[in-house]
Amino acid sequence: MANPELPKALTTQLSRLTTEVMDYQPLNEVTYRQALDSLSVYQQMRRQIQKHYKAIKDPINQARKKILTLEKADLDRVSPGEDRLQRLIRKFLQQRTALPTATPQPDGDSTALRVTPPVPHRKTTRRTVTITDFAALVSAVERGDVPIEALEPNIPYLTQRAKQEEGLFQMPGVHVDTTITIVTT
Repeated sequence: MANPELPKALTTQLSRLTTEVMDYQPLNEVTYRQALDSLSVYQQMRRQIQKHYKAIKDPINQARKKILTLEKADLDRVSPGEDRLQRLIRKFLQQRTALPTATPQPDGDSTALRVTPPVPHRKTTRRTVTITDFAALVSAVERGDVPIEALEPNIPYLTQRAKQEEGLFQMPGVHVDTTITIVTT
């Protein structure tokens, strides 16, 4: 594995440049060019730092991917039996009456029954929601029957639309903040 610490020359350059940049005053025509040059150096350092850590992270990520693949394969082997037992137990619990299970006593007296305690277990219930009529859900929120939290905005979709439509994007209740980033070449 590569050394996780950044090269000394890079850390020294980063410290020196940061000290200089913190002393910058509002820009004028001369300092504007200096600011662009400094920004270019920062962006080069960012790429060097990312490259440095990529060399460290890649083998770890490859090992992680292999472990996750092995885990998934092993869990996939567990699922069929686990799922079958879950179905059988649920079916049994649905059919079982509230009376305890009774078995004859070992002395052969069929009139004397011994109550067999159930095997210790616990039951968890998981609920999965599926939207079957989105318009009805929206209407219920609008009427106040359902809290607004039931409708979660699809931020990736809205962002994609805003990018595609650029300055023409308009949607009720949605505001687009535009941030400009300077990238040097």
